Amino acid sequence: MNLAIVVGVSEYLNASTLEACDNDIAIMKNVLNKLDKYEDICFIGNSPKAYDAKQEIIKFIEKYKNTTINELFFYFTGHGYRNKNDFFYVFNDFNEQKIETTSLRNTELDGLIKNLKPTLTIKVVDACFSGTTYIKSNDETIEPIFRKSAQENEFNNLYFLYSSNSEEESLANKNISFFSESFFKSISQRQDSIRYRDIMAYIADDMSSNDYPQPIFITQADNTEIFGDINSDLFTYLGEKISRDETLINTENITDKIEKLDIDKSLLTLIKNMSDEEYCNKNDGYKNIASLRELFGKEKWKKEIIDIFDIEILEWEREIPNKKIIVNWLMKNSDEKYFVKPTYKDKVYYKNEYVEVPRKPNTRRGGLYASLSIRDILGEDEKDYKLEKVEKTKQVLESILFTAETPFEVLQLQFKPKYEAIENYSFILVPIFSRKYLVIFNSIELLEYTSWDKISSPKCEKWKVEKFILKDTNAINSFCTKAINDIEKYLLDDIKLKLSK
Repeated sequence: MNLAIVVGVSEYLNASTLEACDNDIAIMKNVLNKLDKYEDICFIGNSPKAYDAKQEIIKFIEKYKNTTINELFFYFTGHGYRNKNDFFYVFNDFNEQKIETTSLRNTELDGLIKNLKPTLTIKVVDACFSGTTYIKSNDETIEPIFRKSAQENEFNNLYFLYSSNSEEESLANKNISFFSESFFKSISQRQDSIRYRDIMAYIADDMSSNDYPQPIFITQADNTEIFGDINSDLFTYLGEKISRDETLINTENITDKIEKLDIDKSLLTLIKNMSDEEYCNKNDGYKNIASLRELFGKEKWKKEIIDIFDIEILEWEREIPNKKIIVNWLMKNSDEKYFVKPTYKDKVYYKNEYVEVPRKPNTRRGGLYASLSIRDILGEDEKDYKLEKVEKTKQVLESILFTAETPFEVLQLQFKPKYEAIENYSFILVPIFSRKYLVIFNSIELLEYTSWDKISSPKCEKWKVEKFILKDTNAINSFCTKAINDIEKYLLDDIKLKLSK
């Protein structure tokens, strides 16, 4: 018997929304159904809370734990979290202060799967490995985490496919996550049987050629195991959902491309519509960015928050905290020309190196040849070296320069407590924009007291990123409304937690 568990989470109470995940899970569900390989599929969608999702998985495993299982296929799309020596699948109610109850440990999942004793275990995971910045990623510590758990739970045959590494963001648009899309493209190339090894090979090439984050593959199998036979129904379905190969589009002439965009519209009409709907002039862009200040105004907050805090809204142009994260994001999204650029400066540092020094003359002792070396006799130079501290320079990130006029570079909401029992908090917002897009980096944190009347500066160690059309005032309004709700929850939860200790 072959079984599958498919999990998708797009909506989060305390993290950014992942719109693409709804489509990811819908396509994966249809793919597995049309593959006609799996006798039963446990489908967990609609952004479940952790307890509900765990119960669904447990019930499904209990149902089949006394059955011979040939293959168990597990798929997850959503946020992830990495803490110490384990990875956590993150659900709708995730809370960093309640990791165990609001997410699912990878080792716990493996322990549950072990009850089925599958001959072959497959995991396809499109999720972040860094919960602190909510990016989808992989590093040297990730592979051992998954491999160790698999070994401890006696998974003899496995294929694990993970989306990216912790130095890179996993990418998505509103329609689909790119790693999941690459998986679907890999099985849509032809009507034929396809191995898991074929899928991994395609994804590796596809992600690399598009300069996307490189995935992690963990394999302990024969490389002969078959994902399935791609029938005509599945082949047609995938053709409707995704582009099988970008090169097919590139070989078409420009007229065909325009007709594919909209067969009923002329090129001029398309240009006008795009200009009206998606691109901003200076006045509109400036106005929409400036509106963020008003949308966070004091009248927008619950009375409960106003009773506890004085809210001060500051616009400043001083150094952006933790700017390296923003610069890394810009480098990975360089296709869009945002009106900012990083600046660098030379930094002097010192390094111990062996440097050549003049050779010391030989001191003759015990006869003419006693002090002569072989190099002396042969006429070769012998060099001496000394370990010295050498001055070097390297370029380091200095700042982020805005190249277009903006109402503010950084917006800070400072929550100043009215009572001694309450801490200070800060919400930082940085608007990065182009003629088309507005990208908002935002971070909420506690500012610790460093003396009786002084507090620490914001560090912004946990940037969240939201991107939308700059011209879309509804999207800007929705972001601010959700941000206020998230901030209020963060403040009240943190206050209650501290007062309960």
